[in-house]
Amino acid sequence: MKHLIAFGFLALTLWSCKKENEPDNNPNIPYFDFKIYNPGDQKNGSASATVFGKEWNASAYIARYPDSTSQFFEVHFETYSDFGETRDHIGFGVFKGQKGEYEITNNPFDPNFDDFSIACVYGLWISDGDLLYGNYFMDTNYKSKVIIDKNDGEFIEGRFWLIFTSNVVEHTDIPGRIYFEEGKFRVKL
Repeated sequence: MKHLIAFGFLALTLWSCKKENEPDNNPNIPYFDFKIYNPGDQKNGSASATVFGKEWNASAYIARYPDSTSQFFEVHFETYSDFGETRDHIGFGVFKGQKGEYEITNNPFDPNFDDFSIACVYGLWISDGDLLYGNYFMDTNYKSKVIIDKNDGEFIEGRFWLIFTSNVVEHTDIPGRIYFEEGKFRVKL
């Protein structure tokens, strides 16, 4: 009986340790009056998500890596000011675009493009779209994910749930954490 109690206590201890180290799958991010910009030209693709309860729409495009003949690529989502200047940008990759769920990392220099891990970044831009105003990284307290549902050689379609954080927010008019939830995208290869 002592061994059974000791085993139960050990199992409970291990379970609680694992629970502490698991990412938060239900983030509670305080509301921020997040500015929604124009999606721009969507002839190459589109993306949408909910951000702070608002509908966010963006244009989407593919960039081949390291050159235009490569089988590896990055996916980019952008919004624009009324004058066509970049305002916010999400980029993820480098990968082949295989169907499945991708683990999101903060390592944009990961040399293994064949596995199911990709880096993802987010930035806010001002001026004429060339001045970085807010630089964000993946919030590792939450399990962000990108799921590729379809890749038919012409289009890639998928879904995403991404939480970004900034370790330095110097401006009071941008949030410290941003959650893009229930995201969907379709982009031309």
